[in-house]
Amino acid sequence: MEEYRSGSEEDAEEEDEEAAEETSEERFDTPPGEPSPFDEEESRARKRKTMRKFHLALRGGYGAPLGEISDGVPLASDTSRPVPVGVSGMIPIQLDFGYMVSRKVLLGLYAQYGVAFYTDCGNCSGNDLRFGLQIQYHFVPDKKLDPWLGLGLGYEFLRAREHDAEGGHTASFSAHGFEFANLQAGLDIALGKAFSLGPFVGFSLGQFMSSKTRPPGAPEPSYSSIDDPALHMWLEPGLKATLRL
Repeated sequence: MEEYRSGSEEDAEEEDEEAAEETSEERFDTPPGEPSPFDEEESRARKRKTMRKFHLALRGGYGAPLGEISDGVPLASDTSRPVPVGVSGMIPIQLDFGYMVSRKVLLGLYAQYGVAFYTDCGNCSGNDLRFGLQIQYHFVPDKKLDPWLGLGLGYEFLRAREHDAEGGHTASFSAHGFEFANLQAGLDIALGKAFSLGPFVGFSLGQFMSSKTRPPGAPEPSYSSIDDPALHMWLEPGLKATLRL
C-alpha cells in the first residue's frame, strides 16, 4: 500500500534536497585557477600508489673512534693487551635494505664492515663489523631535497691481528657487544625517479661485553668478560647512494 503524503510534505522534501545540493556546491566550489580538493587528493593517492617502496642503499665515509673499550682504557689508544688495539680510525662500507611502511617511514636492516687502522701497531690489521635494525623518517620523500633522520639498534664485533715478518698471525684480539643506539641524519638529493645521493652523519653508542685474546705463541685463544665495561662511540660522516625499487 502506497503511503499518502500531502503536497506540503512533498514540497518540504524538495526544498531540503535543493538546499543540500547548494550547500555541497558551495563547500567544494574553488576559485578559478586553483586546484580543487578532489584533484589534490587524487594526486596524493596517485603518488602513494606509484611510490617505490623498497630502498637499497650503499654508504661510505670515515669512522672516528670515541670513548673507551673498558673503564679507563680509551678505544683510540689501548696498548694494555697482547695486541695493541688502539684504533685510530676506520673506513666503513655499509649496506642498507629497507621498506617504506608509510609515505615517510622506512623500516629496515643495516650491515657495516669497516677496515680499521691502529695507533701503535704497524704490523696490525683488523676490522669492525656492525649490523642491526633501523628506522628512518623522511620529511619530504617526493621532493628533490629530502632531509631524513634515523635510529638503529644492533650488535658489534671488533677484531685486531698482529702479523710477523712473513705475514703470519702471531697474536689476535676481538671484542663484541651491543650497539645501543645508532643516530643518523642526512639529506637525499634526487638524481632521478629511482636514484638519490647525499651526505649523512652517523653517531653510534655501544659497549663491548666479551673478548677473545690469543697472546703471541699461544696455541689457543682465551675467552673472558671485559672487566668494568665502558661506553664507546663512532662518529661517521659520509655519502649515501640510494636505489628505490
